[in-house]
Amino acid sequence: MKTRILILFLFLLHVNLLSGEEKKPEGPKNSSSGKFGLGITLFGPTGLTGKYLIDDKKSVEGSIGFISFGDNGRFHAHAVFLLNLNSFSENWNFYGGVGGVFEKRTYETNEKIGKLIFQREEYENSFGARAPLGLSWFSPDKKFEFSGEVYLNLFLLGRTGADLGLSFAGRYYF
Repeated sequence: MKTRILILFLFLLHVNLLSGEEKKPEGPKNSSSGKFGLGITLFGPTGLTGKYLIDDKKSVEGSIGFISFGDNGRFHAHAVFLLNLNSFSENWNFYGGVGGVFEKRTYETNEKIGKLIFQREEYENSFGARAPLGLSWFSPDKKFEFSGEVYLNLFLLGRTGADLGLSFAGRYYF
C-alpha cells in the first residue's frame, strides 16, 4: 500500500520536473489577485477550504469540516500538495496531488445484554494518505476558483480502510 502511494508521488514529481517549461516571471496574470484563496467545500468534507498558490504549477490545499455524504465519519481534515498536470487554457487546469488526511470514522459494534443484541455506533481517529485528481476553473480576473475532484483516501492508522469520493470547492483569492 505504501509502495503504491510512493510510486504515485514519484510519478507526479517526475511529470512536473520533465515538463520542460522555464519559470516565467509573474506578469499581469497574477497581478489582480492574491496567492491565497479561502472558501467552502462540499461533500469531501463539507466545510472550509484554503489554497495557497506557490507558482503556476504548484499549490498547497487544505480543508476542514464534517463528512456530509455517507456514514463513514464525522470530523475530517486534510492537507495536499497539488501539481497542475495540464493547463487546457488560461482558466482551466487539470491537477493531481498527494497528502495526508485525518478523519474521525464511525463503526458499529454489537453489544449483548441478556438475550438482546444492541448495535452501538462508535468513533475512532484514523490517519492516512489522500490522492486527488481534479479540474479547476479560475475567473478571468483570477479572484475566484471553482474546482471538482475525485479523491482516494487510504487510512493506514486507526480504523483502516479506503474511501473514494467526490468533492466540489469554491474559493475567493485575496
